[in-house]
Amino acid sequence: MSGNRQHFTIHLPIQAANPQTAAVIARTIGHSLAAAFRALDTRDITLSAQDEPEVAHRVFCGERLTSGRRCVLRTDHSGDCNPRTAR
Repeated sequence: MSGNRQHFTIHLPIQAANPQTAAVIARTIGHSLAAAFRALDTRDITLSAQDEPEVAHRVFCGERLTSGRRCVLRTDHSGDCNPRTAR
């Protein structure tokens, strides 16, 4: 493979009772897949309503930390950013 990798977006429709539940599902999928696929950029995972795809909301904070890593907590978390989720 060449060093010029392209970026792609995978759209995965789900059904949820509300945006908060959908965000929990998106974060769970993101954390699970990030452990297996290094190419997954969790900070760019977004959520939108099916009838409003142009209105996307981030599900991870994504703030860059002094270590160079990104915060993997939810966008509206309280307290300090963290590059790892609690086990």
